[in-house]
Amino acid sequence: MRKLMYNPDPMADSNLQSALSNNHPGPSAEIKRVLAVIEGERDGAHWHWIVELEDGTFAYLNGWCDYTGWDCHSGLDVFEEPTLEAVLRQVGEAERDELTLQAMSINQ
Repeated sequence: MRKLMYNPDPMADSNLQSALSNNHPGPSAEIKRVLAVIEGERDGAHWHWIVELEDGTFAYLNGWCDYTGWDCHSGLDVFEEPTLEAVLRQVGEAERDELTLQAMSINQ
């Protein structure tokens, strides 16, 4: 199992900030808070974030980078939905249970 990390402040996650600043487009609105995270690895497993946006919608972000970091070869897929439940349906099966458990416990 990969490391799960949680901090609601999007500025506290350097990987999230690097993924957003080096890959465009990002979410259509500013990130209000991070609801769930699965940490990835350079040249390995992807990073996964469930976030609440300032406009009240939610996004699932799936990012990767090579061994040199986010500023060289990297990617970020962004899936936005109006509800948390809808955005969790965008998550791949392997990560869905972990992210759902985190996000639902935080968003009560």
